[in-house]
Amino acid sequence: MNKTEILSPAGGIEEFYAAINCGADAVYTGLKSYSARKNAKNLDIGELREIVSYAHLIGRKVYITLNTMLFNEEIENLISILPEIFSCNPDGIIVQDIGLFSVLKNYSKGVELHASTQMTADNFYAVKNLKDFGFDRVVVAREMSIDEISHIKEELKVDIEAFVHGALCVCYSGECYFSSTIGERSANRGDCAQPCRKRYNLILDDKPIGKNGFYLSMKDLNTSSNIEDIAKYVDSLKIEGRMKNKEYVATVTNFYYKKLHGEMTTVSQEKELADAFSRGFTKGFILDEDKQSMINSVSPKHIGSIIGKVIDSKNNKSYIKLDTPLYKDDGITFIDKNGKSDGEKITRFLQDGTILEINKALLIGENVYRNYSSKIYDKNKNISEMRKLPIDMFVYSKIGEPLKLKIVYQNRSVEVASDFIVEKSNSCPDSRGILKKQLDRIGDTFFYLDKFEFFGDRDIFVPKSILNEMRREGVSKILEENQAEFKFIDIKKTFKKNKKREPKISLLVDSAVSECVLKDVFEIRLDFDNPNLEKLFNLYRDKDFEPCLVTPSILTKKEVLEIKDLIKQLSVKKVIVNNFALMDLDCDIVVGSSLNVANTYAVDFYKSKGIKEFIPSREMTTTEIDSAFSDTILRLPYYMNTVSMITKTIGKDVIDEINRGKNVKIEDAKNERFPVKYIRGKYYIYNSKPMFMARTIDRIDADIIEITYDENYNQIIDFLKGSIENVDFSYTTGHYNRGVAR
Repeated sequence: MNKTEILSPAGGIEEFYAAINCGADAVYTGLKSYSARKNAKNLDIGELREIVSYAHLIGRKVYITLNTMLFNEEIENLISILPEIFSCNPDGIIVQDIGLFSVLKNYSKGVELHASTQMTADNFYAVKNLKDFGFDRVVVAREMSIDEISHIKEELKVDIEAFVHGALCVCYSGECYFSSTIGERSANRGDCAQPCRKRYNLILDDKPIGKNGFYLSMKDLNTSSNIEDIAKYVDSLKIEGRMKNKEYVATVTNFYYKKLHGEMTTVSQEKELADAFSRGFTKGFILDEDKQSMINSVSPKHIGSIIGKVIDSKNNKSYIKLDTPLYKDDGITFIDKNGKSDGEKITRFLQDGTILEINKALLIGENVYRNYSSKIYDKNKNISEMRKLPIDMFVYSKIGEPLKLKIVYQNRSVEVASDFIVEKSNSCPDSRGILKKQLDRIGDTFFYLDKFEFFGDRDIFVPKSILNEMRREGVSKILEENQAEFKFIDIKKTFKKNKKREPKISLLVDSAVSECVLKDVFEIRLDFDNPNLEKLFNLYRDKDFEPCLVTPSILTKKEVLEIKDLIKQLSVKKVIVNNFALMDLDCDIVVGSSLNVANTYAVDFYKSKGIKEFIPSREMTTTEIDSAFSDTILRLPYYMNTVSMITKTIGKDVIDEINRGKNVKIEDAKNERFPVKYIRGKYYIYNSKPMFMARTIDRIDADIIEITYDENYNQIIDFLKGSIENVDFSYTTGHYNRGVAR
């Protein structure tokens, strides 16, 4: 058996048993709260205890997803139920919030801590630093190739988990603010509204050009054809899908199990993989698929497998030549002549080669798909049933002595002795049948009685209540295992409010600015992506400004090395860090907003490493910021163009126009226009309006406010000084007033 783990999703109890019954070595599941799939069924503590117990009986593992960004009140509530969670004896916990990680690391033993893909481990050094922090496993970013992963595995000897199948986020995980920007629903908190699955109009040089499409909708990942190569370097093969049904979990898990274990798979089974759920398949970044081909520009919905092609269309009727049988109650989908997705239900069996007539006008040559397979549902009708496990019972009886019961399950064996002294029965010469019937009453457990043997005196009497008690005690002992240690102490934080102070201005510039601008400025910030970075560094240093370097949230290994060389070359004193790869710099570090510090525990974790300055998560309110940050140097964005999404790929039309040097924006249904820029191999989608805190800043005692220099700068300064009451540009105050969905 391959040592690599197949890790399947379990949105609920049914999906757990479906995964286990179909070959999963481990499952990951969430609780009712604190999960990055807020809208999945998820589990309560009792259900979690059940699935962990069952998994451990059959040698499988369960990982709990506590992988959201947490505010102070939430993390305090979560800490209070950690003893309950640990009493369930999970094998690992998947974590996004560094504050929660610090709590778990300090107060638990025996449970692995996994760095969630939401932590954006997108390069060698990010993985290294997360390992050095104390994570047992890192779930690498979906954008990493197998070549990059293999290098990490060989050099760092760290446990690696990687997504191999299922839905793909177009944005780098942990870096998507698009949903919270337009809908106040945070992707970082498990409540994504999926704006990437919407249509957008293409805007060139601020003019619509009559093109719209699904420019951000990714195909689904499918690496099954190369899974053995991936398994050489990845310890855990992760299947996405905690929002998916049991049929999907069963179909996908079983297919990958067969692939990984060298069993032959058929064309029919490959079609079932698509029928279970597919927006079209891609091999993804992990296998270096062409980036443009990863976008499904036709439909963001489940389309399934190709079952035929349109061979003729006339008089609002179309004729489809089937290359795959269709069964009664199957659903088919197609794109009509207007480019809209449509479908219908099949009412009879149709063989391979049949011509199917439908009352729709379709384009000749277009593919037709099956997006609902009755066969999959029929095949997996009972797949989520718990499969009972065999136990053996051995009874030892002797009149005048305690009754003894031995229960055996695989390599586990327990013995139970009664307090009751066995008596001779005057009415029953052979009590074996009575005892077996009573001890076999285990229907509400994981077990069934396989073998029953009786030794000793047969003409005995033992009360049924005694037998019931012995049975329950024995089964309970079979289920017992060593519990993970959790040292629970009062670790709640207290907030010490900062004194009121006048904030200083930190100014981001991309060129030289006048002396009159500099007179109001405390600090100059320079972006790593600035092509004149070195020249500007020296310029402002000569003016007695020690520039602060702003580094990107997404970095390649090569870029990390470039930054480190630059810091050394220019003797940079302070760096704003937005990627875990740079947390080991030998200079003053400012924790950037992309690291999503949202609670006092996270603040204290970084303070223990000598870090004093912080930029809070962009999704916090002023009240939450005020609660989480104390005895720190607090920096707040005051005016800036915010990035809503960073992606490695985007629709072909967008790419083509950017390559032509056009000023490109995408426009949503509310006519909001989002600029798209290409920087160092990545596409940045900016919010339609700049973020301006305006009077919101008065609610927070910030030490430093961050401003971007552009055409609105003079108004910003006049507003700060009270010279004007309003500005004449359109803006948003971000989440500082409204927050995100709770």
